[in-house]
Amino acid sequence: PALAENNLGINVGDVPQVVQRKRQGLARLIGGQCRSQHHSQHHSQGDGQSPEPVDVQWLDQVHGSDCVYVGADSDLNAAPQADAMWTDQPGLALAIQSADCVPVVMTDTLGTVVGAAHGGWRGLVAGVLPELVRAMSAKPSDLHAWVGPCIGPTYFEVGEDVWRPVEHICAEAVYPHSTDSRKRLVDLPLLAQRQLQAGGVRSVSQSGLCTYASAAFYSHRQATHAQGQGAQTGRMATFVCRIA
Repeated sequence: PALAENNLGINVGDVPQVVQRKRQGLARLIGGQCRSQHHSQHHSQGDGQSPEPVDVQWLDQVHGSDCVYVGADSDLNAAPQADAMWTDQPGLALAIQSADCVPVVMTDTLGTVVGAAHGGWRGLVAGVLPELVRAMSAKPSDLHAWVGPCIGPTYFEVGEDVWRPVEHICAEAVYPHSTDSRKRLVDLPLLAQRQLQAGGVRSVSQSGLCTYASAAFYSHRQATHAQGQGAQTGRMATFVCRIA
């Protein structure tokens, strides 16, 4: 179904109270994992207590390039209108929603600062990733980035209104279409990687997973092809959290 049991998106036709319970459960799960990792780093054993939920910052993603700092005084009940964020606060998770767009998470070599971005084609063209790299309090060469599951070039067939702006900033991410000369295939993961590298990030890893091709992920384009314009689908989330 379009809104399966793991939907974490508020504005996609799901029941808001149900989504909030799912988000809270995920926050507890992440809190337990962070606590376990912290204990293992200090060679101590857990105390058997149920995990406390980690604090999570969500965004009202608008396909732009704005980047916000999330600090100890931030109101986590508010979702800033932005598509990137970063923090140097321990125990605070940053959550990016996606259903074909590119989720990117970053940390520095010492794990003292983390960042996250939502890169649809508009946001990538607008420069959301360079904005995040510039905002984070770390040298770009010390950052490590991971590009998460998103729609792959095999299925991201687009018209000139999309491929032309992408071609202008990264021609190698635009491929010929086999049957329609007006269309192109756009490689969003490659575009994200090239923008990160151009910003000085030397270490960039790719998930290599396509949301359209795999039933394990939400895909807005796949849902639209299956159900027609206006189709609703859920949102998955990519998290990054500074442990300590």
